[in-house]
Amino acid sequence: MTDDEIANGISVKQVSTLTLCATGLAQSIRSDIGEMWLRFLTDRVNLVPILCPY
Repeated sequence: MTDDEIANGISVKQVSTLTLCATGLAQSIRSDIGEMWLRFLTDRVNLVPILCPY
């Protein structure tokens, strides 16, 4: 695999994870579960600059 293919795979996984977390947050009924999804989402968003610095 080339570097571009690896980078595209990582970005697709990152976007799908962010979408899943945001969907879980939006659909959560209980506030503690919503906080859990929010924590997952902020953890993933904070990793984006580390994975893709440019």
